[in-house]
Amino acid sequence: MSHVNQDVQELFKILLDRLEEAVGAKSKHVLTSTLCGSMTSFVRCAEIGYESFRAENTMDLSLAIKDKATVIEALLVCVYICVRVYTFQ
Repeated sequence: MSHVNQDVQELFKILLDRLEEAVGAKSKHVLTSTLCGSMTSFVRCAEIGYESFRAENTMDLSLAIKDKATVIEALLVCVYICVRVYTFQ
């Protein structure tokens, strides 16, 4: 028996693939639309004033955990920021 190391994102994608196989092709869209989101990457060069934005579909959530006591605190901060951003758009 061999062991395969997986990070959380890889494990989630494997589990999602298995779930899609179990529910069938018709439900695949429901799973993807429910669990998929969009992330915008932003880069700015202060020296020349260049800015670049790139939107990507993602099923991952990146949390800034530096200076946070727990992962739950980091998640709450993330949710708070998302609510504020979407409320003011």
